[in-house]
Amino acid sequence: MGIFKAYDIRGIVPTELNEELAAQIGRAAVAVLKAGCLVVGRDVRASGENLSAALIRGALAAGADVIDIGPCTTPMNYFAVGAMNTDGGVMVTASHNPPEYNGFKFSAAGARPVSYETGLGQMEKLVADGKLPSASKPGTLMDKDVRAEYRQHLA
Repeated sequence: MGIFKAYDIRGIVPTELNEELAAQIGRAAVAVLKAGCLVVGRDVRASGENLSAALIRGALAAGADVIDIGPCTTPMNYFAVGAMNTDGGVMVTASHNPPEYNGFKFSAAGARPVSYETGLGQMEKLVADGKLPSASKPGTLMDKDVRAEYRQHLA
């Protein structure tokens, strides 16, 4: 799959990356990160809300709890992962790429970046093989605004 890069997943929406694939990636992320709880945030790209919702559906189906922090910056996402002591996080963004792109940046516990060598390659294999986790009891979703805590952290 050409969308799995060295440090993130990104592609043109919807031809290379779509909601179905985003849900599969969410399920794979739970397995690879051994996540009981994930933070998910997104930038303001037009496709971000739908891709984020699909990724969250996948993570919930795999049994992880998800804290949705909504629109945010990537540093704010990393802050939330560390401050809330979660098992990892996902930032829905394509960074500097043109607007038709979107993707995912992953972090593990402690807001440690996840690269192809440390997890994205495993996620790609799970998705390609269709070996995606499914929990008997789905996780729970919580919305949280971390802007005030982040501003205080910066100050």
